[in-house]
Amino acid sequence: MGLLDKLLAGKTPTRDDFASVVMKALSQAGVQNIVYDKAQFLLKCGGSEGTMFLHNSFENYCKANRKEREAILVRLGSAFSSVPEIPEDFRSAAPFLMPVIKDASYACLSELSLRAKQMDVSNMECPTKPLFGSLVVGLAYDTEHSIQQLNQTALDPWGVSFEEAFKVAKDNLRDKTDPNGMVQVAPDVYQSQWEDSYDSARILLTDLIYRLSLSGDPVALVPNRNQLWIAGSRNPTALSTLLKVAEVAHFEPYPISPGLFLLNDGAWSDYVSEDAAFHKQTNSLQRRREAMDYQQQKESLNAIHEVENIDIFVASYNVYQQKDGAEYSACVWTRDVDSLLPKTERIFFLVDKDAKDPVMATWETALSVVGELMEEEHGMQPQRYRVRSFPAEEQIARLREVALEMPD
Repeated sequence: MGLLDKLLAGKTPTRDDFASVVMKALSQAGVQNIVYDKAQFLLKCGGSEGTMFLHNSFENYCKANRKEREAILVRLGSAFSSVPEIPEDFRSAAPFLMPVIKDASYACLSELSLRAKQMDVSNMECPTKPLFGSLVVGLAYDTEHSIQQLNQTALDPWGVSFEEAFKVAKDNLRDKTDPNGMVQVAPDVYQSQWEDSYDSARILLTDLIYRLSLSGDPVALVPNRNQLWIAGSRNPTALSTLLKVAEVAHFEPYPISPGLFLLNDGAWSDYVSEDAAFHKQTNSLQRRREAMDYQQQKESLNAIHEVENIDIFVASYNVYQQKDGAEYSACVWTRDVDSLLPKTERIFFLVDKDAKDPVMATWETALSVVGELMEEEHGMQPQRYRVRSFPAEEQIARLREVALEMPD
């Protein structure tokens, strides 16, 4: 262990410190021509034209103990130095296929992030299929040292449909699944223990979940790639436990969803509670997730617009809290500003910047009055709406008639 490694052992490193130890691990693994991009927090290897984004690994490293940190560095060195070629025949590739669960916005946010870094996204299209709620499933090529999400370019030579490849991947997942991998950690609460990067994907194995002893129907949480939690629908304490887990685990590396899903008659759907306090907590979690996604999207769009010399204001997604503790999301629609609005619960119409007397309406009300001015940006997730002009005076008058009271 080098001097820097010893100094970092047990301490929280800076991003630059972490980049230094990763570069050392890569060098020891035989990777050459490594360049550190501090601004983007990534490493590039000129010889293989590879790119390693450091954000998720950095978060994992900071939370790990000394032994786990060493293992992380070993894995990074191995993965970057030995990324395998994906076979062009399906029979050779089939044993290494695995299903991966993602939020539907993941692909769009990832592509925007790469475009913002001026990287080639021509082969970014990764086939997926909708599952339930906001989740989709894709395919990965899994080997000892790396997990590569499969794009359409990799699938095309195989001559099989996505469904055929997905069936093989799901069978592989089942073969690699210890049926005792769900462990009861509290009454009516089970936590996955496979720890192989596919814990979340086991939500696909509904027969396995039905074997669990639960009060009521299974309710699942997949906060991130490495966790699957199951609770019984008739146990309020167990369900509250899942929400407490989501408040922390969903905002760890590789996030998927903070929402809960109900398994009924073999099919998953969004879990909806009739309890007001529970509903308030789930909505608050969803707003946190949306705020995170919209901020990432805004930063990427701003970077792209700057390079391409595009003059469009990317509005922020904001969360406000009222005196009674109730929350809502809102954005600002400003006069004479070509904007991209996030989809929020409410809109502030900034009629006069100097008067500071905006009109506030719900999204649904705004859509009914000025919907013709709101052009959805197709293919963008999370959703945004282009507003090139401000509502006319008569439309503002109609909005004032049904406007919500402005908060203090």
